Amino acid sequence: MTKKNKTSNNEFNEKESDIKEKIKRILDDDFDREETFYCLFPIIREKISNNDYYYYPLFVLNFSAKIGDIIMPIFESNGNNNFYSFCFNTATLTNFVVCKPVFINIFKMDIDEFDSLDTKKPLLTFIVTELLKEEKVENLDFATAFLNLKDYCKRTLKVYYPFGKFELWNKDFIILDSKLEIIESVKIKKQLNVLKKDEFDPEKFPNSAAYRYLYEKQQISFEDYNKADDTIWYGTFHSFELSHGQGILLQKLAKGENLIAVQGPPGTGKTTILMSIIANILTERAINIAKGGEDYSTLILVASTANKAVENAAREFIDADKNPQLKKLPIYTNDGFYFIGGKKENISASIGKVSNFITHLENIQWNQQLEEKYQNLKEEILQNYYEFMDSLNTLKDLKNKYSDLKNKMLIEISKLSDLNYDTSDIDKIINDITKKIINFEEKYKLHARDNLKLLVDIIDRYEKWEKQILNMNLDKTKLVELKNSQQFSTFYEDFLRLSSKLKNKTLIEKILSLFVNKDKILIENFVLKYRKLFEMLSFNPTELLNCKVFKNSMPEIEKLINFIEEPLPHDFFVNEETIENLKTYLLSFNLIQVKEQLAEIEQCEHFKWINDKAGIFKFWKSNYEKTKNLFLLASEFLYLYALKNRAYII
Repeated sequence: MTKKNKTSNNEFNEKESDIKEKIKRILDDDFDREETFYCLFPIIREKISNNDYYYYPLFVLNFSAKIGDIIMPIFESNGNNNFYSFCFNTATLTNFVVCKPVFINIFKMDIDEFDSLDTKKPLLTFIVTELLKEEKVENLDFATAFLNLKDYCKRTLKVYYPFGKFELWNKDFIILDSKLEIIESVKIKKQLNVLKKDEFDPEKFPNSAAYRYLYEKQQISFEDYNKADDTIWYGTFHSFELSHGQGILLQKLAKGENLIAVQGPPGTGKTTILMSIIANILTERAINIAKGGEDYSTLILVASTANKAVENAAREFIDADKNPQLKKLPIYTNDGFYFIGGKKENISASIGKVSNFITHLENIQWNQQLEEKYQNLKEEILQNYYEFMDSLNTLKDLKNKYSDLKNKMLIEISKLSDLNYDTSDIDKIINDITKKIINFEEKYKLHARDNLKLLVDIIDRYEKWEKQILNMNLDKTKLVELKNSQQFSTFYEDFLRLSSKLKNKTLIEKILSLFVNKDKILIENFVLKYRKLFEMLSFNPTELLNCKVFKNSMPEIEKLINFIEEPLPHDFFVNEETIENLKTYLLSFNLIQVKEQLAEIEQCEHFKWINDKAGIFKFWKSNYEKTKNLFLLASEFLYLYALKNRAYII
């Protein structure tokens, strides 16, 4: 393809050779460098003022060339009708852009018509078969096709712009070194003109969603925006589970967000979520009416820049194969659910549907059978709703309880950490403590785990007993040995008899003992017999052989013997290690209880939903059959509600 370039020497104030040299100096090393350039053709020109124009291409294709090859031919024409050329094989070239906004906004092509064009065809084939509607490409070169394309442009522009606002420019091509925003300029320009109007100024409507979106502080951080929470929805349209993103969107709508951007290529579920939004809104309305709330409008407008997008949504209702259950509902069979606009034939059909539905409402008489059906549906909707809420509350309660128990466990573990326990394996600690308390119960035939008061009493008595030993300067180990000694029982009996003899004397016995030293003999025999036991009681046997010393020591000896003779705590002797085990068990009791409660929750069927932060969200998504069933009930209920309240509805 070629572009004719005409240049006159009168346009230059310098000699041509000087200009060439100047350009080479400026470009320097870049002169032979290859760059990507863009060829725009054919060009539509819009007159803005007398000397001001906008230029719009129909096609843009890119090619590579040396910078010098593009620049220098302009200065080599010498005022003659010379040509410089760039070659493309248009029969195979597929790397081109069709400027959709130009076709739609200037050439007034319907969006659906444009979308039906096969832009994957080679350039020549596309121009001939798609735009010019020629059946055959054979024996048709690009030059001829290009001329026909120009004629097509002239004819079309003349029809829509008879006063020449848009015209075909007399220059065939524009070469650019960058892809400018020119391709979208028509669309953007028109949108900006519309948005300049007062009704599109968010500042004039502070209560609007647009104002809040643009000017108010963002409530949720971007990091948390797509994180699920425990918010629920009630109705869905399809017989399959929603994706994560679709569920998040329903949650945001349930929380009151009214401006949400949804982005995704074809097939990612945008229509699916649209149908779920419609289903949920209708279901919530039905639940509100069933609960005795005031009715409200659920008018939903689905709009798009392409008719196909709206028709895709409507097709979800139309297609009986996808939703045969819907076809059984009178609200669909009697044209009362949706209306399609856009095209004239759609609008006419929708007006007819409105008229048909009003006639349908007027012709059916409300009777006892319909009233019973209405009340049964109302009860069924409420039953499903309250079952939903019970399930939700059960999960929330378990989730909160599990979380609280986890926090309590951390507190209890920290108590053990303060006592220098290695808490890296808390299960091992609990198992060891539990095993020791079980051994204690088996040894002493007690049920200590069921009786914390008993454990507290054992520990308290032991500590008091230990304090008494300390106050008496007794060695605890010797004391245990003394109590277990075979001599101790006779020692205790002999001491009581000796004490009685020394205290309970008649006057004659007292006088005789002064002469025969009977007391001295009794004391010496007793001390020598139990010399080892006295040593264990921290007495000096040699000193005790003195009658006066022995008699003076008798109250203390008696006190010690009575203390030793007393039953030890709970009639058995617990050593220090056992007491420490009991103390540890008491300290760990709350931790053990918490662990048991956690284990109980972890065994329940709902645990997989509780342990996951997004568990309730996933549980709710998995109940798509129930949410769809509730939507079907709601749809039939709303139809009967319309019949029952026909005067208000009409």
